[in-house]
Amino acid sequence: MFRFTDPDAAKRYKPRVGQSRHSEAFEGAIKSFLSFYANDVVCYPAPGWIDEEICHGHDGLRRLSAVWSANFDEIAVEVHDVRDLHERLVILARFTGRAKGSDVRVSQPFGAINSQLRDDGKVGEVRFFLSWDEALQAAGLPA
Repeated sequence: MFRFTDPDAAKRYKPRVGQSRHSEAFEGAIKSFLSFYANDVVCYPAPGWIDEEICHGHDGLRRLSAVWSANFDEIAVEVHDVRDLHERLVILARFTGRAKGSDVRVSQPFGAINSQLRDDGKVGEVRFFLSWDEALQAAGLPA
């Protein structure tokens, strides 16, 4: 299983001045990503991602993304599949980047199940998984 090199990064999350273009692009992607989630979204990170078992609101989702920006450069999120299950959305995606201070490329698949879809189109709850198979199985779909 993938482990982050700095598990306390999420606790120290603060926007940085002078970010690289890749970091700025990643932060822009996170900002766009947050537009789909209610301000009071309840988030369940994948075990081992951060110490919190439950995160609340946009700040909680930002703490999750801060783990990546603290440990990796040239970060990108690639969405591979979105499955509409009417009451839930299953998203299969991948984080990619380069470990800070090295040329080591990383690629981490992850899945998310968005639920409690609201009348305004915002997501009220999201659960993350560190593999596509886990996300599909949790949604009751074949892996």
